[in-house]
Amino acid sequence: KTWSSLTSLLVVRHPLDRLVSLYNNKFIGGVRDKAEAWIQCTNHIIGKYRVAFVDGPMDIVTPAELVRFIIQDILDDAKMSGINRHWQPILRQCPVCSFNFSVYAKTENMEEDFSFFKKIANVDKEKQNIGKSNSGPKWVEAKEFWSQVDKEHVDMLAG
Repeated sequence: KTWSSLTSLLVVRHPLDRLVSLYNNKFIGGVRDKAEAWIQCTNHIIGKYRVAFVDGPMDIVTPAELVRFIIQDILDDAKMSGINRHWQPILRQCPVCSFNFSVYAKTENMEEDFSFFKKIANVDKEKQNIGKSNSGPKWVEAKEFWSQVDKEHVDMLAG
């Protein structure tokens, strides 16, 4: 079969929501205490961006520090070949723009978008669900995360 004959689905989330998920999963909970690479990354970010020790916990990166680190990482690597995949712009990771998907879905509208996809794909199974590979608990909600980041830095990420 050719790509054009398939019914396809692409699920995306807002890039800024991706960073909040990264923060929760890698820097607050989840693998933070288990993976040496994330411990080293945390120590590096705190060492480089922490102004005073009272600005945050000794072993946890603040949202402002993480965003400053990510911006600098992107600026330092113009070709984006060496940027960590967790914050690399998604279009640099795979050629999604070269495919014409049948349905473009957002994580915020997952149930509705997936129902539509099942309908046009003629999927009969009523209980068919999409598993999320990164659905851990949220220790910090998006509103709280972004309230700790300077508007200038948010604009740099968005622009």
